Amino acid sequence: MKALRCGIIKLMKSNEKPLISIIVPIYNVEDCVEKCVDSILAQSYKNIEIFLVDDGSGDRSGVICDKYAKKDERVVVIHKKNGGLSSARNAGIKKMNGEYVSFVDGDDALKVDCIEKLYEDIVRENADVSACGFMRFDEYGESTCSEANFAGVVSSHDAMTLLLEKKIYPSAWGKLYKKGIFGKLRYNEQCKYGEDLDAIIRILDADLKIVFSQEDKNYLYRTRANSIMGKGVYRRNCRDLFVVCDEIIKKAQNGSNQDLAYEFYVEKVLGFCMDCIKYNYKDKEELEFLRKRLVKYKKQHSIYSGRTSKEKAICSLFARRQFGLIKILLK
Repeated sequence: MKALRCGIIKLMKSNEKPLISIIVPIYNVEDCVEKCVDSILAQSYKNIEIFLVDDGSGDRSGVICDKYAKKDERVVVIHKKNGGLSSARNAGIKKMNGEYVSFVDGDDALKVDCIEKLYEDIVRENADVSACGFMRFDEYGESTCSEANFAGVVSSHDAMTLLLEKKIYPSAWGKLYKKGIFGKLRYNEQCKYGEDLDAIIRILDADLKIVFSQEDKNYLYRTRANSIMGKGVYRRNCRDLFVVCDEIIKKAQNGSNQDLAYEFYVEKVLGFCMDCIKYNYKDKEELEFLRKRLVKYKKQHSIYSGRTSKEKAICSLFARRQFGLIKILLK
């Protein structure tokens, strides 16, 4: 009888799905953290541990997280001093026990089968990373689907090409990773803008197999008017991102992705240039800094390659310091 019971227990364990760690950075999101956590707890994939990392919130976010920890044993709360998104993710990585890990931002949410489908994809293809698509939504209930719909299994090199072609997104969230990827790799805590891109290009340095199912819009991305993405240009933001873009160009030098890397860089610089014209027009020092960044690689690669007619005009005017004309053009 004892042997039979041991056999049944072994069979049950062999049928158990592996533990998945879900890391959720939390910072001043008391108005939407419940929607986020509820969506994770409701996942059809049940064998999960959830790390709610309260990154020094000044509102009731931390209190709300503690209430969830009391209600569900799968929830673990980490309270820490504010260090930013990368610091919060790293705190969760340090504590995780799962065979796989996924990240969810504290103001976002998941469809009920998001984790299960990511798991099924990664197991079916014996991949190292699986990724789904996402849907944007705002506080008014308006929603739009992400443009990228690429689906397939690719190498890390091909994934880098797809990223530069804007066919996939360099986000931390909306993905499931084997825990081994984060054996030594951590998010750069000095990078406050572009930290996801910075981590992804380092992840893609390894020889990995990645499965994309971006037609499945299972990650719900909240757009917030007061978020870091909605405030226009900031000096620290663009400098952080340019460091990452410089690294992409360095890695792509003389390779098959070289032209794409230059075009990707110019697009990012151009976006900051236009933001600066719109929001910080009186900051001539910043405009000159951006102008120099725009023409930095001009000798190696045309700044007009891959640009629309309007973008080409803006590039030309910016290079010649015709900021006033650009402002009129943007109106």
